[in-house]
Amino acid sequence: MCSLCLTTHPGSGVSLMTARKTGTAGREGNSVGLYMCTDLACSLYVRGKKAVASGARFEESLTLEEKIARTTANLSGYVAKLFS
Repeated sequence: MCSLCLTTHPGSGVSLMTARKTGTAGREGNSVGLYMCTDLACSLYVRGKKAVASGARFEESLTLEEKIARTTANLSGYVAKLFS
């Protein structure tokens, strides 16, 4: 499952993406990882413009705007960890 958009994928549809932290922590080799859609199409999955072959999106009561806000917040949280 993608940690950003919460789309489930079969097989290799999700990959661990890592980035080195900034500053001293990064120079010491520390990094932050997050499971993300391998094709980086989170915004399309959230908006229903792209479907997963045999995975799926969970049925939710959130509005589209709320799903977009959650995905944006998840990405912002990941980026914030790079700078902490």
